[in-house]
Amino acid sequence: VAGKAGAATQRFLIDAGNEHQVTGSLNVFGNIRTSGFIQPRQSENSQTRIDFSNDGVDIDFYSNTSQVLSLSHETGVVFNESSNDIDFRIEGADNANLFFIDAGNNKVGIGTATPDEKLTVDGNIKASGAVIAQSYIVSESIIVHSVSSGSTVFGDSIDDTHTITGSLTVTGSINGLI
Repeated sequence: VAGKAGAATQRFLIDAGNEHQVTGSLNVFGNIRTSGFIQPRQSENSQTRIDFSNDGVDIDFYSNTSQVLSLSHETGVVFNESSNDIDFRIEGADNANLFFIDAGNNKVGIGTATPDEKLTVDGNIKASGAVIAQSYIVSESIIVHSVSSGSTVFGDSIDDTHTITGSLTVTGSINGLI
């Protein structure tokens, strides 16, 4: 094929060994049909591919030989299939760490890229159901709007101190155990 400068250059090669080549961009107006997969040619990520089968489409992304992301019609979306230290982040409109997974430390952050517990939330948490925990540790204060029924235990030692600011109304009795 004649190049822009007039000399002939290879742009399209039909190879007897089924290694056909197109130099430059390929625009297709219509369908491309394949019974195999599409993958990059001669790159370090040669395992990255899009697989086509009669059952559906699978897209697998690799970094070197470790699978980073799989989009499968059978298993759904799987991140970090190879269990490597590969973090995952979802950005919000004004929060770069709306949802952050620290894979190396097995921690999840919401609103933070530095979770210091299994789940760390930077901001308020709202639940429409019950919050159930083995223990409840408060580092600053508790604000109670209403308690429907049951017992509440404050402290775990006889020398704990509890301060109430405001009024205290008791219906029933106050018992002191020493």
